Parts: sequence; structure tokens; C-alpha cells
Amino acid sequence: MTPKYILFAIILTSASISCKSSKNVTETSSDNIEATEASTTVTTEKEVTLIERTVFATIHRGACYGSCPTYKMTIYSDRSVEYEGIRAVELIGKYTSTISQKEYDQFIETAEFIEYMNLEDVYDGPITDIPGTRTSIVIEGVRKEVYRRYQYPKRILKFEELFDNVMKSAKWEKVVED
Repeated sequence: MTPKYILFAIILTSASISCKSSKNVTETSSDNIEATEASTTVTTEKEVTLIERTVFATIHRGACYGSCPTYKMTIYSDRSVEYEGIRAVELIGKYTSTISQKEYDQFIETAEFIEYMNLEDVYDGPITDIPGTRTSIVIEGVRKEVYRRYQYPKRILKFEELFDNVMKSAKWEKVVED
């Protein structure tokens, strides 16, 4: 074989491998389009790898006309947590933390115990001064979101309580914005 053909074979093999790797990343991310929150490119001397951080569970406690706790929290698949305290909570502003594997597993166990994935998507009614709460979780690649404000099954409060426990027990670091 001539050096020209060897070089051509190496380039063709490299392109084939690159396309296959790219395809796998695309297939993985398309399964969790809604759950994908951020991605980072990590470069080493030999390769470029796309690392995705996906949303695992969320809560958004809405405001009311009084002093209802209002905050947002997002827990990611790497167990990192982002929190934003908006009103009537101890921590106002944006913070980050992490949760333990045990806490992470409790979200899945509780969701399964209360049959979260079988709940209706919305529990609401004609009442306007009741704060709404929106929660979600991704289990085995399936995302479920529930908005509750009025006439909801009380078992969902067990799931929401997990977020409240994280809010109280986490070691929060203030996010310094540019």
C-alpha cells in the first residue's frame, strides 16, 4: 500500500469513529430534551467529550397575597443543587449546594411510594389566594411535572417536604453574579 492510501484509510476510520461518537451523544441527549439543562465540553490531549448535566427534580413554590415562602430549586443528576430564594424565606438570592446520594435516592423512593408518576398534571381551582407549587422529577428518563394548588392528593406533600428538607439542611454557597 502506498502512503497516500494509508493516510486515506486513517482519515476515513477517524471520521467514522467521530461520527459514531457524535451520534451517541445526540441520541442520549434527545432522550432527555426537556431534562437537559447544561452541557460542558471537556478537552484532554486526546479527545473532546461532551458532558451533560440533566435536571433530576425541581420545585417552584409560588407567591400569594400574604407572606408565603416563594423559592425555586433545581436538583441535577450529578446531585448539584441550584436554589433561588425569592420571598418569605431565610435565604434570598441565588445559592448552590449538593445533596448526598442518600438524599437523591429518597426523591426516587418517595416518588415511587406516593405514585408521583401517576398523579394528574394539574390540581387547581377557582381560588386565587392560594400559592401554587410546581414540582417535577425524572425517573428512568421519563419526566413528570405536577402543578398543585387546590384539591390535590395530600400525598404529594411528602415529595415537596424533601425539597424543604434540602433547603434547611444544605450547606449553601452564595452565587456571585457578574
